[in-house]
Amino acid sequence: MHSLDLIKSAIATGTDTQFTKILFRERKLLHRQQSLTEVLQACMVNRKPLFAWWVMEAAGRHVTAANYLELASYSYSLKEAREVVTGFKLDRQVSFSLLKACKNARDPIGAAEVAAEMKKSNIPIEAIHVATIIASQKDFDEVNRLFKEAQQTGCVDSWVFVSYINFCANHVTHPRDIFVTSAEAAWDKASHYRFIRTKQLWNAMQRVYKASKDETAIESFNAIVRQSAGNIRVPAVHKNPPFVISKYA
Repeated sequence: MHSLDLIKSAIATGTDTQFTKILFRERKLLHRQQSLTEVLQACMVNRKPLFAWWVMEAAGRHVTAANYLELASYSYSLKEAREVVTGFKLDRQVSFSLLKACKNARDPIGAAEVAAEMKKSNIPIEAIHVATIIASQKDFDEVNRLFKEAQQTGCVDSWVFVSYINFCANHVTHPRDIFVTSAEAAWDKASHYRFIRTKQLWNAMQRVYKASKDETAIESFNAIVRQSAGNIRVPAVHKNPPFVISKYA
């Protein structure tokens, strides 16, 4: 087993003692930024923030600000994320990491708190922030309100649609329920934008149909995916005007 795999395995299944032993033995691996990033991600995905801090200590001077931001974004509570970026000035990237922690925790109150701080600091809430705020919600009415307002301002990107459709996918209970029809309506609206064929958007819609267990709809959509495979692409980076959600303004 390679060194990186050994560390990841210890993170997933090892005890504190087993992990620290392997970490100490393989610590030179953390001098490479890619390896350090993967190990930190593994710590947070396995809900082991203490392991992540030990990794940061072992990496020493090789730790960058980007590592702290990523660690915060993989946190499962706003409080935990704030602790990671203690001493950082709130800016676009820091706020995005905090919002991602709210998304992980499904914490709409925390997301509103971060958005309010952004407003206070004159940091525009852009489409990528909106997508993350939508993903942190629990209430479908609030999701619909945010999604509608994003479209009205004209500041949307593929991730806003992906977040909305994924929310629907997470709540589908039977074929043709409100979440299926809402996702389909969003899919139709996305056709008006140039990012309709992003892979993430197609994947989100596939999740909706799989959750619905509607075999006919699943096969029909999969056929469309196969026919369009050559045109599906990764999202482009869209330069949108600043979008501030009125609720937080």
